[in-house]
Parts: sequence; C-alpha cells; structure tokens
Amino acid sequence: MLIASAVTANLCVCCALIRPRKVHKAAKLMSDSTESDSPNEDGVAIDNNNTSTGDEVKIGTRETPDIVSDDLPTSGKVLQYDFSLTVEDKSSTSSDSSKCFFVKVLLRRISTELGLHTFAKSYRALLLCIVFLHNQAPYITFVTFLIPRVQAVDVTPSSATFLLTFVGIGVLLGRLSHGMLISWKKVPVEGVLGVMMALCGVSLIIMGVTDVYVLLAVSSFLQGFTTGATLSITLFLMRHFVGLANFAVSCGWITFVGGTGLFVAPIISGLVLDLTASYPAVFYIFSGISFLGALQCLLFPLLKRMEPGINSDNQL
Repeated sequence: MLIASAVTANLCVCCALIRPRKVHKAAKLMSDSTESDSPNEDGVAIDNNNTSTGDEVKIGTRETPDIVSDDLPTSGKVLQYDFSLTVEDKSSTSSDSSKCFFVKVLLRRISTELGLHTFAKSYRALLLCIVFLHNQAPYITFVTFLIPRVQAVDVTPSSATFLLTFVGIGVLLGRLSHGMLISWKKVPVEGVLGVMMALCGVSLIIMGVTDVYVLLAVSSFLQGFTTGATLSITLFLMRHFVGLANFAVSCGWITFVGGTGLFVAPIISGLVLDLTASYPAVFYIFSGISFLGALQCLLFPLLKRMEPGINSDNQL
C-alpha cells in the first residue's frame, strides 16, 4: 500500500505539470504601449506612429459632425428614453409565473454548468455511461470475491493471490491492445465494445462453473483484459460522440457513473451472498449484468439516427 501511495503521489505531481503555458498578454500590451508612447525631452507623450516633422499633434480631441434631422430637436440635445416597466406592467405579472421562470432559469444554468445538456444532445454518450456502469460493477465484484471463491475449492492462499496478478496483466494488455481492436475496419468500435462486454460475462461464468486452477487463471486474465480494453474504448467513443469541447465534462460524468457502480456492486453482491450462501450465484448474477451491457451496445446505431447531435469537431 505504501508503494502504491508513492506511485500515486508521483502521478499527482506529473499531472500538475501538464498545463499550457500562460501568456501574460496584459504585461506585453503594457510594455508595447510604454514603448510607443515614450515622452520626449519636454515631458510630453507623443505617439511614435503618428508623428511627422512640422505637424501639430492634437491629443484627446476628435471632430464630430453635427447630426441634422427634422425629427430631432437639435444636434446638441440628446434624447433619453425610459424603458423601465410601468406600475401597471409590473402588477400584471403574477408571482407564480415569476417563480416558475426563476426555477427554469436556475435549472438551465445548473444543467449547463454540469454539462447535462451534452447528454440531451447525444443519446449515445448517455448510453455509453450506462454500459460503462455495467462493466465496472462486475469487475469490482470479480476482484472482491476472487480469492474467497478459489479458496473454497481447496486452493492455497498464495496460489489464490497469484490470480490477481493475472487480472493486472490482463488490464495492462487490454489497454495496450485497444488500438489494434478498434482499428479493425470490419467491426465498428461499438461492436468491439459489445464483444468485450460479452467476454466479460463469459469470464464470470467460467469463474462460477469450474474448479480447475488453469481455467480460473484464464478467467482472471480474460476479466482483466476486457476491463482494460473497455475503459480505453469507452474514452475513445466518448470523444467521438461529444467532441473535444465537451470531452472533459463527459469524462467526469462517465467516471462518476463508473464510480457509482464500484460503490454499489459490493453491497449488492454481499446481499446476494448472504441470501444464497453461494459464490457461483454471485458470479452468475453479475455475468447477466455484463451480457445486458453487451446487448445495449446494439442500440448505438439506432440512437445515432434519433439524437439531435452536437455541433463540434468530431473528427477522429
């Protein structure tokens, strides 16, 4: 845990350094204006761009022509109009409509600040968050009950712990190979995501059915591989659905939804274990959640035709 915390601390420092350089435009403009408006020997500031020999420099004056019109009284007078509401207009506005208008404006402002309008224009982005929830919930359940499950079939603690290594290797390889997976032109990226979700459900079924250590290791690796690939593919699709301008807030929402799955899934799986007293039952139920996420990937082409769309740069 200390090593993991040290690595995380180093990542925080590295992330703090990834910032664009700020250009001090105000200081630059001030320096330019100081150089252009340099005082002469008499202490009078003269514009270097508008000076010539023998010309008189006028500072702070501008000639304006008189406005002559039959409708206006004189050119020297300025007409002032009072656009404020009269007492009768203010009394005609009801308090209920004012409150409704205020609530509507407030909700619209909150929706804009939180980026909820993005999901109102891109239904596929909303569905992608739901699919990611169906991926994170089985993953945390798999990792939580992996060691108790294999120890129940007379596997030594050291061998049971080693299965987590297969999960980590799978996650790493899944993230590295997602570029090759989505580059396959015969299958769309949404289809690749559905295949990964289906393989995630298969790994859960294997963990619930078999007691062979080799198959348990294959199940662990497959679970890690599908989870790593799903995470990278999800970010890729989110960038494609919402564009670069809305990508940051959309990543925040998809992380929030995935974190909700990581929080709720152990509670639900613990209740299932208390009711059934069976580890395979837990894996079977969450494999169904993974398969449900795979079926939801079939809705992406339909939502593409239904959604209003976002006017942004969606080029990959």
